[in-house]
Amino acid sequence: MRIADLICEVYRWRRPCQIANGSNTYSDGVLLLLRVTTDEGLTGHGWLGGTAAERPLEVLTAYVPFYRQRVVGRTPVDSAGVALDLEREHIKTFGFSGAHCQLTGALNCALWDLKGLAAGQPVHALLGGQTRGTRVRGYVAGGYYYGDDGKPEGLKRLQDELHQSVVRLHARGVKIKIGSPSVGLEADQRRVMAAREAIGPDVELMVDANCAFQDAQTAIAYARAMERSSIFWLEEPFRPDAFALYRDLARATSIPIATGENVCTVPHFRELVDQGLVQWVNADVAIMAGGYDACMETWRVASNRGCRLAPHGCQELQCHLLAAADPDGGRLEIYPPRLDPERDRIFPAPFDLGPDGRVSVPDAPGIGRVPDRAALAPYLIYTSHPATGATHVRRRRKEAT
Repeated sequence: MRIADLICEVYRWRRPCQIANGSNTYSDGVLLLLRVTTDEGLTGHGWLGGTAAERPLEVLTAYVPFYRQRVVGRTPVDSAGVALDLEREHIKTFGFSGAHCQLTGALNCALWDLKGLAAGQPVHALLGGQTRGTRVRGYVAGGYYYGDDGKPEGLKRLQDELHQSVVRLHARGVKIKIGSPSVGLEADQRRVMAAREAIGPDVELMVDANCAFQDAQTAIAYARAMERSSIFWLEEPFRPDAFALYRDLARATSIPIATGENVCTVPHFRELVDQGLVQWVNADVAIMAGGYDACMETWRVASNRGCRLAPHGCQELQCHLLAAADPDGGRLEIYPPRLDPERDRIFPAPFDLGPDGRVSVPDAPGIGRVPDRAALAPYLIYTSHPATGATHVRRRRKEAT
């Protein structure tokens, strides 16, 4: 089986309302979808973006003809070799992060999807997990900023959201945002206390700063203010290469630190792990250069240091990594439909948590749940022509920004 073509599509849709975290504001949903076809008629899918991912993914399409030239004719079975060759050949041009590694990650996911389809096995089984019936523990992401944060109406809205996650969605863990400079420590402390009150003492409460803190003193002040609320982890307090800041925070708080959704290489993760700066690894197969292959190597490094795995991002992709690497102790991030109503159409068959807070990982061959291109069709803004490699632009002013 050989790769016959690489096709890229980008979709953008308007969200019903604007949401924000400590560093970013999201008005749109956006998804970049890669389709890898083979000479045997199979098509593998890989993607990045989605809910709370308003990145200019359109710019990545310029790389696609370049990638196509280097992958057509190769075998999907050699997913790790393809990723390594792309990385080694073009480090000087593309570097270790950004568009290059994200495309490499999405491409790797598509190759694993193909390998699963060809073998009749789910990706998590090919990665070394159980063949059937795997269930992993999930938590519901949310708690975004809406502009009334810290005020009575904002606290009530937050509590209603989290109560719904626990009662209706069966969440045994929830995550909220903190760290916005415009909100501040006092208001965020009220939000954290309101969250704990809403979910009770037995539900895990995670907080996520999305790299908002610029100095250790601010992060330490937040951590000390939140410790009384039994925080399960503090996620991404700083940018991922701020090793000294992570070290200062780790020494000053008992709250476990999670990070990694913006880490792109295995050596970077190894440095974080070896220095004892992270306890929960938020690897993302669509961000890491090398996708599933790189994330599994990251897990081998992290597990030897006693870390746990909590992949970041689209649950349809990340569930396979977690099911293969850390199915018993890890956590799967789940974006509920209320954050983005289009998600129910784009990804049919949502991940429903059971009363035990666990969710079933798809047993279908390959990734199992891929984006519905028919549902996405009204939001198409970029597509690469499969025959010539030329990029065509199609804009729909009503839905796209």
